[in-house]
Amino acid sequence: MRVVIDDENFHPSEGEVISCIRKLLHLLRSENICLAIENHDRFTSLALERIIKETDSTIVGICLDTANSLGALEGPYETIKILAPYTFNLHIKDIRIARLNHKMGFAIEGCAAGDGMLNIPWIIEYVRKYGKCKTAMLEVWSNPEKTIEQTIINERDLVNKSLQYLKK
Repeated sequence: MRVVIDDENFHPSEGEVISCIRKLLHLLRSENICLAIENHDRFTSLALERIIKETDSTIVGICLDTANSLGALEGPYETIKILAPYTFNLHIKDIRIARLNHKMGFAIEGCAAGDGMLNIPWIIEYVRKYGKCKTAMLEVWSNPEKTIEQTIINERDLVNKSLQYLKK
């Protein structure tokens, strides 16, 4: 079961997350459910690792998104190296990072898998070597177009191009 810890009105501390999960461990075990926490912006990879170690790393792990930890000021490879041993599910999402024209800041954009900056074959192999990850999902970030119809066409094109790349 995949979870995202935060929402717009809920921002628990690391300790609160550990306490909540500990209360659920008996139910998770009795129902044979693994809990996959998505690395989703606020918590660093080391904080997520502590949460897992303080609960039960056999049934509490990670839904590893290759881009989300940018929100916690972590690069994808740093995140992957820390969280791969706990990864139950992998979100394959490729990105490009480019300096803005005025040289003051960066733009981060999603793109088709294989068209961005991530070494996806390395990521898959690195996560695979720990033997816990059983599933992977393609996720694309696409910029909104002028109409919803154009956005859907763009997303479909990104997905199709990504699938062609991933099938290799």
